[in-house]
Amino acid sequence: MKIRFHRQRFYHGSLYGWLLGLMVAACAQAQPLQWAWSPAVHTQGSVLVLRLAGQADTQLQGVWALGKAMRFYQDASGARAESGSGLSAWVVYVPLPADCKAGHYAVKVRWSDASGGQEDRREFSVVQRHFPSQTIRLPSARTKALVKDNQALDEEASILGALFRRSDPQRYFFGPFVNPAQGPISSEFGARRVYDDGRIGWMHKGADIAAGEGLLERLCPSAGEAP
Repeated sequence: MKIRFHRQRFYHGSLYGWLLGLMVAACAQAQPLQWAWSPAVHTQGSVLVLRLAGQADTQLQGVWALGKAMRFYQDASGARAESGSGLSAWVVYVPLPADCKAGHYAVKVRWSDASGGQEDRREFSVVQRHFPSQTIRLPSARTKALVKDNQALDEEASILGALFRRSDPQRYFFGPFVNPAQGPISSEFGARRVYDDGRIGWMHKGADIAAGEGLLERLCPSAGEAP
């Protein structure tokens, strides 16, 4: 009985070791993507930057957030920062609209590697942001003209929207971003503007800088005209 017991125990031990070895090999083969978020706090009207890194054979297939497919770009600098070499890295920019409701959201990532297709899902939170309000008083004649200005702005937004939807995987700019002029910000992004009695109002989609004439052309990246 002792001999049979030891033989059977040896058999089970060998089987356990064999299964454990398979599990370890499978875990080593299926390396998960590395995720890195910035900034630490995601607010309304900001941009969530997601950096992903995987093994050299990892192929990123898709990224989804806020119910939309997100564009992703190769990030060679991110791969070098992770380990020096042998990694594939991507960067994903997720714009958070100013009217995005505060709460919990998710990013879904799908990729493939030597072990097959993989999918992961991570949650992030959007914190409510306080946008300032502005009440602007104008002469009645200027208020009427403002309606035509809104129509012109809609046409301009349509043109810009078509340009913004274009994407090129090649990176053309590597320098730091600077303000186009030196001066205080007279109207912040997201400011809720109300004119006169409140009939005309919108959320400011840019930022105004109070500066003198001639300062804009000093920092323009290329030739053109600024009204």
